[in-house]
Amino acid sequence: MNILTQKNKKLLSLVVVFVIVALGLLLFYYLKQNDDISSKNSSASGSLYIENLLSTNLLFSGKNIYSPHILKDGNTIRVWYGGWLTEEDVKSGQDVIYYTQSTDGGKSFIKPKLALKYDGYQINDPSVVKIYNSISKSDMYLMYYSLLPMKKVNNQSCWFSTPKSCRNTIGLAVSTDAKSWSNVGEVIPTNNRYDNNGAWSPSVLKINNSKFLVYYNTDPNSGIKPQILVTTLTTGGSKITETKKVKFIGDNNSWKLNVDISKDPNNTYHMFYNTFVKDKFVVKHAISSDGITWNTISSGLTLGGGNSNIVTPNVLWDSRNTYSVYFGFDSVGNNLDFKIHKWQYSFNPK
Repeated sequence: MNILTQKNKKLLSLVVVFVIVALGLLLFYYLKQNDDISSKNSSASGSLYIENLLSTNLLFSGKNIYSPHILKDGNTIRVWYGGWLTEEDVKSGQDVIYYTQSTDGGKSFIKPKLALKYDGYQINDPSVVKIYNSISKSDMYLMYYSLLPMKKVNNQSCWFSTPKSCRNTIGLAVSTDAKSWSNVGEVIPTNNRYDNNGAWSPSVLKINNSKFLVYYNTDPNSGIKPQILVTTLTTGGSKITETKKVKFIGDNNSWKLNVDISKDPNNTYHMFYNTFVKDKFVVKHAISSDGITWNTISSGLTLGGGNSNIVTPNVLWDSRNTYSVYFGFDSVGNNLDFKIHKWQYSFNPK
């Protein structure tokens, strides 16, 4: 009797252990499934906003054009862009900046005209602001642009060289009519006051008629991952006061290029920027309350994908809940067939 009881106790203990292990495995499986579901839901709803495509439109064609900048100026829509518009541009290999405009709400545009050319340099990525000149008592336009020497170093183009003498920097031109420009020259040099890696693809915000914030990426040809910097310019938009590095929450490790900065009617800062997905350029979206610390909208807009390249975005807010993004679109993915498109999106909180 005692022996049988002892055996029963051992058997009962084994059963209890088995049940505990089985329950543990079931609990682990349950938690794992719910964690997976939670992760999927998080990635699908990680954004506080919903962005939906409303319309698409091909605006301009050329041999290889991109980097549009659009300025709504009264009843005139002014457009600048860079690259190669004509066969002569292709033969010269020199990037220049063109201008066109519309006075009928964008239904038609005048024939593009050469706006700015800089002998011995590639220039591109125009970003334009309109100010009031208190001295001349008249309106004035400031254009910031990318600037790169056309010289060769060790028989290589500056596009593929790393010497500091070949860095992209940022130049400035001024105009009274937005069509004819006087070139001031370089205003953000290789020593940008943060590092010695130059400045590329500016996006300017006007604080007032004498103070401007210029956002840009450092030159990736330095061999160092590009940083996104913001330089404060005063004294007619040509004197550097300070340069800061912006911060990112989310998407902190990816390369970021060709930033475009805008403010919506709610006074929120928006950054649209290029990054890479499978070696192709796409556009992503980040927001900020102060223009320094940025939060990439994790499941928000990702423009592009597949075999196409989408580059150099420029965004205008059409209303509190809609914006239009203008960009260079290369549908075949060879970086030599860019045309300028306009796509409109809705932007709403969840």
